[in-house]
Amino acid sequence: MSVDHWKSLLTPTRIKLPNITALAREQGRIISFIDLETTDFLGRPNFGICEIGCLHILRDGRVFSATSLVNPENLITPSSTEITGVTQAMVNDKSNWHALWAEACLNFSAKHLVSGFNSTIFDIPAIQDQNERYGLAPGNFDNKMDVMD
Repeated sequence: MSVDHWKSLLTPTRIKLPNITALAREQGRIISFIDLETTDFLGRPNFGICEIGCLHILRDGRVFSATSLVNPENLITPSSTEITGVTQAMVNDKSNWHALWAEACLNFSAKHLVSGFNSTIFDIPAIQDQNERYGLAPGNFDNKMDVMD
């Protein structure tokens, strides 16, 4: 379901990113920038992903975005709501990580160059944590690049 969910969310954009497109061609991979919003800090007992946003740059220069709220199946702390703007009421009726994004992110980890700001310290470990929480492979993410570095 999660690959179909991700594909259903893909929205073409008008953004032109020639340097990143050139990198995608050089790497022979889609470049996926990922940003997560969460219930709390990674490693805390109530940690969960409550929103994911992706920007995908294809080798031919097309750019697609996808974003969705996720039921973290944990309470969102007030400090997280203050930072992210995501409230418990916004996610209560959404499906969980396993149903919406786990399979798609495993696909990204195997086939895309995954990037983001602080992604090697936070976003990728958060995705791996969520996958393991549902008894899935964490994903290798061998092809990654952090724009913060």
